[in-house]
Amino acid sequence: MHNNLINTDNEINNIFDNIKELVINSRNKVYSTVNTEMLNLYWNIGKAIMEIQQGDERASYGETVLEKLSKKLTNEFGKGFSKRNLERMRKFYIYFPIATTVSSQLSWSHYLELLKIDEEPKRKFYIKETINSRWSVRELQRQIGSLLYERLLLSVDKNKVLELAKKGQELKESKDLVKDPFVLEFLDIKENTDYLESDLEKNILEHLKEFLLELGKGFMFVGSQVRLTLEEDHFYPDLVFYNRLLKCFVIIDLKIGKVTH
Repeated sequence: MHNNLINTDNEINNIFDNIKELVINSRNKVYSTVNTEMLNLYWNIGKAIMEIQQGDERASYGETVLEKLSKKLTNEFGKGFSKRNLERMRKFYIYFPIATTVSSQLSWSHYLELLKIDEEPKRKFYIKETINSRWSVRELQRQIGSLLYERLLLSVDKNKVLELAKKGQELKESKDLVKDPFVLEFLDIKENTDYLESDLEKNILEHLKEFLLELGKGFMFVGSQVRLTLEEDHFYPDLVFYNRLLKCFVIIDLKIGKVTH
């Protein structure tokens, strides 16, 4: 009798896992379809507005057209068609005039952040990186705010800017996996404030997800104060990571003052 109950529970668990996977896959497909349709709709609305304005977003009557159009659309369909949103849709079409360049891997919220970037190479870079690294909107905001693009430009040849924008951050050498310098504003450590290395380590561990994203590509956390033995000496580095791209461990020893070893 006991074995029968166990078998029944196992069968239920298997059925549950199968149904769970079906539900998750179905929801993902629905979201993907809805997102694609939303992007297509907003792109086409932007196109229609530009056609009315004969391709000139600065046309003298443009603002009046948008205000009247906004009121009529809002009365007919409700929220979502404010003058501000129509301006964004128009800009969406201007920045992405070819429909096939609009990626359904990004949400409208992603595009709202990208539309704030006027420089095309910079915008293309963040599009590529967001897709490659599967950044959330919040992470995209943080990377833009931490000047990732500008920091990378300081470390590469100026002639490779366009290549960088087209392909995102390329990993040609192992050092390319780690950002230099780091921007750790999420740790909320005040400048000119005395603090211990242990405090810095604790703060990083409390914000580990953000630190991994800032660290670079392919990093996974192993542990802190992990014992490492080299010959007969034991070491306890502050942070140990494993990089799945390099297939090696990366050791970080935090030092507030001057390095003495």
